[in-house]
Amino acid sequence: MTTTIWTFLPWTQEHSRRARKHENPCLLLVAPCLGLLVGATLLPRIASVPPVAYVPVGRGPSAVAIDGVLHRAFVVNHDDASLTVVDLQRKTVIRTVKLSVTTASLAVDTQTARVFVAETSSDSHNGQHVRFGHDVIMLDAHDGRIVRTTVVGEAPGALTIDASRGRVFVGVSFHNHEGVQVLDARHGTIVQTIILGPVHTPTSAFAPSSPCALGVDEQRDRVIVVGEALSTLDVIDAASGRLVKSTPVPLHLCPEAAQTLAVDERAGHTFVGIGVPTNRVLMFDNLSGALLHTTMYARRSDEPRIIAADSTTEQVFALVGGFGGVAIHVLDAQHDRDEHILRGGFQYYTFAVDASQHHLFLARLSTLDHHAPANLHSSPRQGLIDVVDTRTDLIIKTVTLSIVPSLLSVDPETNSILVISPGVHRVGHRPGTGVLTVITVP
Repeated sequence: MTTTIWTFLPWTQEHSRRARKHENPCLLLVAPCLGLLVGATLLPRIASVPPVAYVPVGRGPSAVAIDGVLHRAFVVNHDDASLTVVDLQRKTVIRTVKLSVTTASLAVDTQTARVFVAETSSDSHNGQHVRFGHDVIMLDAHDGRIVRTTVVGEAPGALTIDASRGRVFVGVSFHNHEGVQVLDARHGTIVQTIILGPVHTPTSAFAPSSPCALGVDEQRDRVIVVGEALSTLDVIDAASGRLVKSTPVPLHLCPEAAQTLAVDERAGHTFVGIGVPTNRVLMFDNLSGALLHTTMYARRSDEPRIIAADSTTEQVFALVGGFGGVAIHVLDAQHDRDEHILRGGFQYYTFAVDASQHHLFLARLSTLDHHAPANLHSSPRQGLIDVVDTRTDLIIKTVTLSIVPSLLSVDPETNSILVISPGVHRVGHRPGTGVLTVITVP
């Protein structure tokens, strides 16, 4: 089993201002308004409160990956360039690893008990989003010890692992070309370099361009690559490195593409969310790379922001919308059609899927906190996690947290939800310290 997690941009002061602007005043009247806000398909039923544990990590946590076999979590801390290794059984920190630069992504291979971290520094140059760096670090998943550092191409930004072949695929840049380098998952050595194509608008030496999202279909020996400057979706044969097909896609927000790429191996399809101004979800065939279907959303605010697939039910979940209103769309993974919409009066902004338990975890802020300061990172606001049964569309429980969630991840081995927050909201924790929250769902 392979876990790949990507950076989620922290909640900002602007987000807070815009969110409060659209808050419904009837949220203050919880009992009279609850039925109107939630709707018939999202009425919660009474359930026990799951156990919650808070673990302090580094400053500005921005990504998390899980090894469900060893019960380890690996948290990248953006602000202090570090990685925290957490024992999920004891809820304690095992080790903090110092990184040389900011990290864009990480992935865990449970077959080899290795963690791979792409060291990439982000900056701006002449108004451009710029990524630097040349290293992929390999760590021992047992204790977080650094085993090897491999020098790769420029700006490594996206990682995915093919556990069946023991290979790590890394999106990199080569002198105004986008490409992928393949590493041996056991030893960390480079075994192949794949050049996808030249960037049509040459980037300067200060702005290397590399693929911003990767996925893998192990059943069909395919690697899916979303190119940044190339604006393409490329399908690669995982065995040979041969480019099967390259399809132009109208990418506009590539830094967020990692969250809008979902691979459903059971259906053999890949789903890509395209934001403003086109607002659509594209469905590709993993074997041939052919574009099969496009689902379009008419309103400008209906932007696909996060997509996740549940291969057990052949459903794809898409968080669509913005601050004017958000809906969770449920798509048919075989046909890319909207089956129905989970729509609530709550302002959901991120989610995660546990396919093994048929659970959808939706994060939102406490609707009763209208008087907190605009800066969420310094105010003691509450976060809420709604747990939805994907077979009935019912909220089966709501978990109240003393932190503001910014990213959710699921450990199916222990039926746990992992929540990271960029700012501390717990008494006794160092100011500025991020928090990893572990929720055990009965």
